[in-house]
Amino acid sequence: MTAIPYKKIGIAGVGAIGSAVARALNSEDKHIGSMQLECISDPYAKEHFGVDNVSFKALTERSDLIIECLPADVVPELAKVVFDAGKDIIFISAAALLNHPEILKGLRVSKSKAYLP
Repeated sequence: MTAIPYKKIGIAGVGAIGSAVARALNSEDKHIGSMQLECISDPYAKEHFGVDNVSFKALTERSDLIIECLPADVVPELAKVVFDAGKDIIFISAAALLNHPEILKGLRVSKSKAYLP
C-alpha cells in the first residue's frame, strides 16, 4: 500500500460538503490514514471543528493538501493562492473550472496538482 503524502489537510468552505469532510477527518471511527484537519477557511462558518479559521493564504501555508468546497465564484481566488504556493488541491466545485478557464491556465504554469472527484 502506498503511503499518503498528505498529512495536514486544509478545507476552504465548510458548508454542507466541507463540514462533512471536516467531521470525517476529525472522527476516530472514520480515521482516514494519518491525515488530520489542520485548519479551515470560511468567513461564514457556523462550526470550527476544533481548528483555526484562517485566510486562504494561511490555509495554504499550513496545509499539505487543500480541499476546496466553495461557491464557484470564489474558487479562482483560492486557486491563485494555492497555485502560487505550489500546493495541491482537490476541487469539489469542478464546474468552476468550466466557468473560470483562468483556473486551468494557472494550474498549467504552477507546480501544483489538482484532483477532481
